[in-house]
Amino acid sequence: MTFDGTHTAVIVFRGPQSYISPTWYEKTDVTPTWNFSVVHASGRPKAITDKRETRELLARLIAKFEKSVGSTSYDFSKLPDSYVSRMMEGIAPFHMDIEALEGKFKLGQERTVGDRRGVLEHLQKGAYRERSLYDVTDAFYRTVPK
Repeated sequence: MTFDGTHTAVIVFRGPQSYISPTWYEKTDVTPTWNFSVVHASGRPKAITDKRETRELLARLIAKFEKSVGSTSYDFSKLPDSYVSRMMEGIAPFHMDIEALEGKFKLGQERTVGDRRGVLEHLQKGAYRERSLYDVTDAFYRTVPK
């Protein structure tokens, strides 16, 4: 793929997902399944080739994520230019205006209240607590009519 701003691309943002055992349902003579959430973003990516623009992008991203983890002591601007230049050679920054977003949630929302309760109970136990699937599923189920 060429990141020239003319070719369409899809970026996939995978959310929480997990195997769902039939033993978690009230009625267990069903097949296993996989619950997931995903978002596809479509657009036309364009490479960022300007080193100053890349450095500014890195500075903004680092500041944002350092703040999100409660860090106040890291200062990207104090790193030596020679180090930052070498680091920037290993990344390929790009910009993409989003032309379309498609989200999909397969969380067993069609299941009975008892089945949904069983799924939540087992997801919360820990072995299946991959990437907070319990939290997303729990919040989603609260919106499903009983």
